[in-house]
Amino acid sequence: MNEPLETIHVYIVKEDEEQPFVESTVNDASSTPIETDTQPLVTESYPTHLRLVPYLIMATHLLIVLFALFSQIYITLTETATITIRPKQAVVTTHLTFSNVQSRIFSPITLTQTKTVPATGKGHQDATAATGTITLYNAATQEQTIDAGTLFIGTDGVHIVTDQAVVIPGATPPVEGQTTVAAHAVNTGAVGNIQAGDISGACCKENIFAYNSAFSGGQDERNYTMVAPRDIDEVVSSVLPALTQTITRSLKNRVRPEETLTTAQCSQTISANHQAGDEAISVTVLVQESCVAGAYNTNDLHTKVKQALSQEALRTLGHGYLLSTYFTPSPMQTSIKQGDVVIVGTFAGRMVYQFSQQDLSTLRHLIAGKTRQQAVQTLSHLKGAEAVTLRLSEGDSHVPLDTEHIQVDILYSD
Repeated sequence: MNEPLETIHVYIVKEDEEQPFVESTVNDASSTPIETDTQPLVTESYPTHLRLVPYLIMATHLLIVLFALFSQIYITLTETATITIRPKQAVVTTHLTFSNVQSRIFSPITLTQTKTVPATGKGHQDATAATGTITLYNAATQEQTIDAGTLFIGTDGVHIVTDQAVVIPGATPPVEGQTTVAAHAVNTGAVGNIQAGDISGACCKENIFAYNSAFSGGQDERNYTMVAPRDIDEVVSSVLPALTQTITRSLKNRVRPEETLTTAQCSQTISANHQAGDEAISVTVLVQESCVAGAYNTNDLHTKVKQALSQEALRTLGHGYLLSTYFTPSPMQTSIKQGDVVIVGTFAGRMVYQFSQQDLSTLRHLIAGKTRQQAVQTLSHLKGAEAVTLRLSEGDSHVPLDTEHIQVDILYSD
């Protein structure tokens, strides 16, 4: 026989609330209500804030772990090392001669100019005595002597004296003995310039006859104008610069943009219608200048100088140095010899040691993860470095393991 189903109602209430009553009824076949005993049913409950405590504890531990992990990652990501390298530098100096630089030689340029200026020299002429000779004839058969200083008087009254003693051979009839002696006018001046035969006839001893040649050279004292050396020099100094300037301008017009003009080689020809010291009231001077020059390719010279300095650096300093700049302690000398432009000069090159990207990459790997002391010891032996400094992040004692966090700066001195 089936038992009737029982329906039970359950209510959950707080402890301080009045307990509800649960009524249950049983239905039988006759549906007659039956009265039964009722019992209160109570379910135990906890406060909400107590139920959350375990979750809070778990969250706190998780945050601590995450913070520690983040801190480690942050330190790893932010730690850096900076290496500053000042490369070694040196100056190499060499004396070079180039005759193979790309160049051209221009055809010579010649210019001429004349100029006439007054003579400014002052000349003075002292009075001078006229000179000449006297021929003496001896009609006697024995030789005769005429002393030096023997006086002869010409028909115009000019006094003439012999300069030395002479012996006149004796005559061989019908030929008379004869000799010639130098003589001069007693008084200075043009008056002594007597004509030939002014002295003629018997003179100073028996059987002695005299006949003079023309006397000349006698001059009166006087002042006159003459050409001074400065007269010619001043013409040259006033004319030559203008000629040089014109020639230089013409040569520069021949130079191409990529070329440099060589020093012009010039020669001058100076001539005048009177020489210095000549008596004249003016002088005409001709000045002629002829110049030849060339031009060389500037870039080609630079290239050859750099190559020569690099070779000199390799010879004296070794590998690893590159030319930074170069200069000439003294001006270069250019000339044209045997149809070639020749450039001579002393060149000084500033050489700087160069670190390649491979060198820097190797350096980063060498010190990665090392202590400061180990890294400094390694850096102290770095080839080509004049000075090296290492800077780590604040508080770090090791170089980062990640080479991406190692920065290398090259510091070039001025």
